[in-house]
Amino acid sequence: GDKDKKIEELSRELEHQEQLCAVYRERLLTFMNDVAEQTEELSSKIQVIVDNVRKVESEVKKFSHRR
Repeated sequence: GDKDKKIEELSRELEHQEQLCAVYRERLLTFMNDVAEQTEELSSKIQVIVDNVRKVESEVKKFSHRR
């Protein structure tokens, strides 16, 4: 009857929402992994810059001590 139809309708809707939820979860995890990778890349690039700046600073100190 009407109740069975309503239950069936709600069950379909629930299944649909669960599928959407799974898709969104997957997209979110992918996005978070991408952000983590980009953060690591940036960190290593920044580390290279910091190391280079330190090298330059120590060269400048050596040079200024010679004078």
